[in-house]
Amino acid sequence: MDTGPSLPKPHFDNTLGAMLLGNVAAGIFYGITSVQTYIYFKHCSRDSKLLKNAIWFLWILDTVHLTFITHTLYTYCVSNFGNAAALTRSIWSVSGQAYITCVSEFMVRTIFTHRVWRLSNSNVRVPLIMVISLLSLAHLVGGFVASIEMDLLGTMLLPPRVNATMNVALMSGVAVDALIAASIVISLLKSRTGFKKTDGIVTTLTLYAVSTCLLTCMWGFITCIVHIVFPSNAIYLGMFFLISEFSLNALLATLNAREKLRDRTYGVTSVPVEFGTITRTTGQTGSGGTSEPIYEGSMPSKMRIDVEHHVEIRGDPKPNS
Repeated sequence: MDTGPSLPKPHFDNTLGAMLLGNVAAGIFYGITSVQTYIYFKHCSRDSKLLKNAIWFLWILDTVHLTFITHTLYTYCVSNFGNAAALTRSIWSVSGQAYITCVSEFMVRTIFTHRVWRLSNSNVRVPLIMVISLLSLAHLVGGFVASIEMDLLGTMLLPPRVNATMNVALMSGVAVDALIAASIVISLLKSRTGFKKTDGIVTTLTLYAVSTCLLTCMWGFITCIVHIVFPSNAIYLGMFFLISEFSLNALLATLNAREKLRDRTYGVTSVPVEFGTITRTTGQTGSGGTSEPIYEGSMPSKMRIDVEHHVEIRGDPKPNS
């Protein structure tokens, strides 16, 4: 029996498949973020109320972000099951998660910018903060403009001008993350003292800055490249789902590392000092102006100087008074 020509099978690997993988990965990162947030609030007694409220708000945003992503997948996979044309239409939760990502990243970068302010040299502090702030603002505004355009057009197939705006926003985020990481690393390397224990703490802080900020920077860069090369599919969208997760986890990892570092900021360093053998004679004046020795011996040829040190770790908001 002739059933007529068969319809071409739609390809879902680079649309629903990419978004599904992004949703699963975002769920895993959300679990890590929740644990990190719990750990933070167990050891945050020294932090300001402003920072505590910011962390709470960021965690709430992350929760809503995951909810929006899940709603997106449910709409495309369940509500529009078998309807391939629905994948070209934008829904409110797609743009909604983009708004949340922009706000969350802006807040995280503001906190990191405060750390740069406290660590950087006074001669370059103002221009450096201005550049970081302008790039952060460009990412926020560019992301909002692209998301509003997506809402107005109602389609996932964005015109070149909207794609260009999105690329500018993504590259601005990459640039500011790289600048923040470089600023923190350079400031830390300049703070070396020559003491092994102190320099070990500085090295640990440097590794944290590289592993957290640069990881977010590299992921944003790869997302931007994928969007430029494949603007008509949703591979970049699945990767975009994770950008805010990387940023928030980087911030929480940095904050939670402070407790262990504080335990290493106190200690005693022993410095061995060697002398040549010195003969010492002491005496007192006797009757008739003569000198009568009362002790003759040698000083120790080696001695040890114990230096007690305390390392001040700057870069976090001041605790409550």
